[in-house]
Amino acid sequence: MAMTLDYLTAQPEGQFLERKSCYDRRGKFPHPRPVKDVVRDVAETLVAMANADGGTVVLGVEDDGAVFGQKLVGADLYTASRDIRDLMRRGIVRLTKPKGRVYEVIAEPEKAVAEIPPELAKLRPVLEQKGFVKNSDIQKALGVSPVRARLIARRLVLKGWLEPIGEKRGRRYIQSARIIKPS
Repeated sequence: MAMTLDYLTAQPEGQFLERKSCYDRRGKFPHPRPVKDVVRDVAETLVAMANADGGTVVLGVEDDGAVFGQKLVGADLYTASRDIRDLMRRGIVRLTKPKGRVYEVIAEPEKAVAEIPPELAKLRPVLEQKGFVKNSDIQKALGVSPVRARLIARRLVLKGWLEPIGEKRGRRYIQSARIIKPS
């Protein structure tokens, strides 16, 4: 079934569907909730869904299915858009349909089988020998410039394959818990 607004407001809340209100309806007139309260509620729900089998979070809809909207006090549209794109890039959420506005949480990343990036496969001998890699190691192993090596390292950190240790010139990268050592 398509995830339309009618469907999302009619379905009961449960493990795979959660509605989050952006308004406080206590008192005579509804007023927008502070963005930090909404973000905290959504973050708790996203963590719970990520630890389970995924699900759908709907903002701007009350628990009873009433649509009140998404006006958030202190929210910046560009920041929210960037954060959603970041969650999509990391594989945490995805659109339910192309060009839609409804996102769903993808099942826990550890349950999915992930293919090791080719750059990381070339870095594994260095990681196993030294226990870490530096930007210069990435340059030598992959034959790339310092700037390209930094971008590759950043991407591997964002994807959860490496963890940074230290800062600036002393920065090293170690294997994250996501890398399963061959037996």
